[in-house]
Amino acid sequence: SALEAEAGVAVAFGKLLGVGRGVFEHCNCNSGPMSCLNASTCRATHHGFSVAAFSPLGQDVDHVLRVPIVSDGPWRCKDASGKALPSQVLALDQRTRELPRLYLNSFNLTKEQYKAADAALTNDATAVLAVSLPIKATGAATAACGPGSAAPSSSITVTRDGDKLIVDNGLLRLTFCTATKALTTIENLASRTTTSLKLTWGWYNSSVGGCTPYPDTLSDLEPACSSQASGAYIFRPNSSELFGFDPSFVPQMAVETGSVYAEVRLRGSPFTSHTIRLGKDNAHVEVEWTAGPIPVDTPWLAPDSNWGKEVVLRYDTDVASGDVFYTDSNGRETVKRVRDERGPSYPSPYKISEPVAGNYYPVNALASISDDCVEFDVIVDT
Repeated sequence: SALEAEAGVAVAFGKLLGVGRGVFEHCNCNSGPMSCLNASTCRATHHGFSVAAFSPLGQDVDHVLRVPIVSDGPWRCKDASGKALPSQVLALDQRTRELPRLYLNSFNLTKEQYKAADAALTNDATAVLAVSLPIKATGAATAACGPGSAAPSSSITVTRDGDKLIVDNGLLRLTFCTATKALTTIENLASRTTTSLKLTWGWYNSSVGGCTPYPDTLSDLEPACSSQASGAYIFRPNSSELFGFDPSFVPQMAVETGSVYAEVRLRGSPFTSHTIRLGKDNAHVEVEWTAGPIPVDTPWLAPDSNWGKEVVLRYDTDVASGDVFYTDSNGRETVKRVRDERGPSYPSPYKISEPVAGNYYPVNALASISDDCVEFDVIVDT
């Protein structure tokens, strides 16, 4: 069970650090009414803590730990030798604070019971502490953190130029449009290459079984009708049309910056949002997305339109990759993919049966596109 796994981890860290297992606390709430994973709640870290981190990788890494805290002022962190670690405190956004309350089941509850259940699930954290912790290859490192003034350090540059918001760490430069509340371009300052980059939320209408209309551009088609409905482990849209969200929703943008990273928080609908982070010395961009709860009703399209939704986050670039892209094969080698085609083990010509779902691939590591100048990779968080 998860509780047994946590106990085993405590024993292992206790032996590594020379302390008893009783000094460790866990944050996944496996013994309570919910799992706090990805919910940014952990009472063990609210007012000060020591944390141990282990890296199984064969090279040294500098990893950013993010933990929820209760604070309205600065914090400081030190490693095992007493050396100060780069850290910053960021406000915990309201959307993240609301996540634990999604586990609230109000069925048959009185007002008093509902109030008590809601209080039990309310996230008490008010901020997030980000600390940069260097970890040796296949080694462990510790950090002790608590309220107090941190050593002054430079922040990542965030500037405004008209309706442009520019985030620059000396390696990458991100440009956002403050009018549309969206990312527009990414520039590699070392290679001096730039591409447009836009992240767009959308959704396909889930199939309930039946016939799927095909785009006019396709040929060599399988029959368009099937009794298979979209559902658990089955991704089957009923058309190739990607729908947007309520156009009356006003997009939101918020910016946080400090000595560890700068982040831009974007929200384009009541139930979809993403945060784009650029670390101080990172040559990559981190995207953290949140989706849900996904509504069934779609009043902005038509009354009583209770449509199932297959929600996606799409990355649009200027990379001239044509129909070719690459994905990993179960986290191992990368495999060449061609839109609407299959490999030599399939019949030729290959007949398209699902023009949308047939071009989505599960990945454990990455998906990649490239042209003669630029390579763009999306690496999943494992």
